[in-house]
Amino acid sequence: MYHNPVIKGFNPDPSVCKANDRFYLVTSTFEYFPGVPIYESTDLTNWKYVDSALKTVETARLERCKNSIGGHYAATIRYHEGTFYVICTNKKLNDNFLVYSTSIHGPWSGPVEIREGGIDPSIFFDDDGSCFYSSNGVVDGERGILGFYIDPKTGRRLSEERLITKGVSGHATEAPHVYKKDGTYYLIFAEGGTGMGHHEEVMRAKSLEGPWETRENNILSHVNRKDFIIQATGHADLLEYEKGKWCAYFLGIRKLYKAGLHVLGRETFLAPVEWIDGWPVIGNNGRVEMDMEGFSENSQDERLILDFKKSLEDQPILKVRMPNEENYILNSKKGTLTLKAKDRLNTDLGEPTMILVRQTEPYQSFKAKLSLESLKGNGGIGVWETNDYYYRVKVWITRNGNIKIASRLNVHGFESTLKEITLKERKDSLELEVRAEGEKYEFFADGHSLGKASYAGMATEALMYSTFTGALFFIYSEDGSSEFIDKAVRE
Repeated sequence: MYHNPVIKGFNPDPSVCKANDRFYLVTSTFEYFPGVPIYESTDLTNWKYVDSALKTVETARLERCKNSIGGHYAATIRYHEGTFYVICTNKKLNDNFLVYSTSIHGPWSGPVEIREGGIDPSIFFDDDGSCFYSSNGVVDGERGILGFYIDPKTGRRLSEERLITKGVSGHATEAPHVYKKDGTYYLIFAEGGTGMGHHEEVMRAKSLEGPWETRENNILSHVNRKDFIIQATGHADLLEYEKGKWCAYFLGIRKLYKAGLHVLGRETFLAPVEWIDGWPVIGNNGRVEMDMEGFSENSQDERLILDFKKSLEDQPILKVRMPNEENYILNSKKGTLTLKAKDRLNTDLGEPTMILVRQTEPYQSFKAKLSLESLKGNGGIGVWETNDYYYRVKVWITRNGNIKIASRLNVHGFESTLKEITLKERKDSLELEVRAEGEKYEFFADGHSLGKASYAGMATEALMYSTFTGALFFIYSEDGSSEFIDKAVRE
């Protein structure tokens, strides 16, 4: 038995490959840096963050990228003849590009431009070594899945662009992946949008030129399973992990509580694939469970320690858009991290100085120790969705030397104070905490509660615009600099 999701929290649009008896998986990051995290596994169920494919500002190119509707969409990872390829969309630039490396840890090439327009690019290496590109998009006024051959090292087109299919429903036909099994080509793709109508379709043909045959029923869907915790399943990638044995990774959400809201974002799920009458079918006739058979048991310890005595590059952190590394000062000998403020948190398209980590469970806490001796401006801790939606514990020192602590809520771009206190005694530091308690977040300073706020302010369905991301815990600095001591812990 194993437990879904296998990679928790904000990790949508998974794509997977096998190389040297190990498995590698990438997910989307949108406006966050570094772009496209890489996870490694030896058993398909237990995954560890090992690096990112877009870890320089020159390759990420996220300046003034809009929340969710900009940034890095739906990367695909493939391994061919000793080289890793990651192909991705930068929606802000309307650009599909790839990077490649002979090592999963890089160095990765600079962006190789493939095509403007469309999203969710993928590549397929055929038996003769030829590389076939596909994505969604428009050809001669018709929308669907398109494709053509490329040189993956240069991006040069080697054939004419053509429309492969308009899809089945024609609604949000996207995320194509091509495979070959027993001489037959298979094209899978998502439809219905990435919300509650999300599902996965498949076609097959004897040649990439077609004609393409469509399976009567889709191969993955929870559209008619509205009361179940797992929803919005789709955007799948298949993997032959052993000869003749296949599985699928795909995104889904965990719907929480009666309102049906989700805060953790779209997560990575796993299910076995069964071949029925020459068609791949995911899970139990297109349905998946929280606990399933078929792969080894996975541990579910979501504790994460951000150690300020170690390089931050090796830890699964995120920053917003194009961070200036001079604003992140790690003193590994002292075990401190100093954040020097750039933009305010609520700056539209801004680059606030923050360190963020994914919230991975509805019941979870995030703690950090803030130095008061060197605090300038304000700093603290919180939970983040976008610059219009975040909760925080804000700490600052007044002109007369008083230490002020406030829990602040920013919802729909309006900020309010939940609770504010003044410390009556001098302190060198404060232990700050955000505690996720299912339908509420509670805020603490040195163990004293600063009130609770509804999880709805972090839930995609309750926001003024849809987000493709998920709730993130953070530490920050604003209008000055903040020093954090020793470590930050999610548990």
